[in-house]
Amino acid sequence: MARSLHLSFLILLVLLGALSVSAKPRIKRYGNGTTTSTAVKARQLTRAHVLERADKLVMANLFGREDCSIPQPSTGVCTCGLPYKHCGPQCVNTDTNIDNCGTCDDPCEGSHPGCCGGVCSDFDSTLTCGGCNNPCESGESCCDGSCAILSGNHDNCGACGNQCDEEELCCNSQCITPDSSNCGVCGAACESGETCCDGQCIDTDSDRDHCGSCTVRCQSYETCDDGGCYYA
Repeated sequence: MARSLHLSFLILLVLLGALSVSAKPRIKRYGNGTTTSTAVKARQLTRAHVLERADKLVMANLFGREDCSIPQPSTGVCTCGLPYKHCGPQCVNTDTNIDNCGTCDDPCEGSHPGCCGGVCSDFDSTLTCGGCNNPCESGESCCDGSCAILSGNHDNCGACGNQCDEEELCCNSQCITPDSSNCGVCGAACESGETCCDGQCIDTDSDRDHCGSCTVRCQSYETCDDGGCYYA
């Protein structure tokens, strides 16, 4: 400890000595005149800056840390500015820190833990879905940190993680292939005589791009009549 105090005192003397040297005026000559400036102005180094740096270096040497906001060399106590608290050698916010939630050394556990207002929370919960102050709406579920309506969510159809195929729809919590009753979106029914092609209701009797079926396209010189392609 005596060696640390001696080293700290030497650090302080060196810094204060640098301040006194830097404060000596410099003379710059321009033609027949002279202009006086100081190294203090050139370096933007003030006595307050030096003392602040000295405080931090002394505290780091004595206690082996520099993570406190305003070290107090007169008392040897490392203080933390609000809302942080002193937990071991660190300043932490016990309102949000999952390793020190509410108080020091009180970690949160679980698959997706979080600390909200000093209380351990589950970020898979509908009350704190993916983060603090992020509740899901009524009827929604929390799936991997995101709120979802399971009855119609393509990536979470009927249950979290149940993903429908790319061409499928999620209707009433089930993955289905689009048809004339659910064309493009759930519940979008085609009219009589129409067929659902690529999410659109088409009259295949007369549509040149879907003539007779969804996959038949007439040539540019043809027309579609009664589901068949004919020369115009």
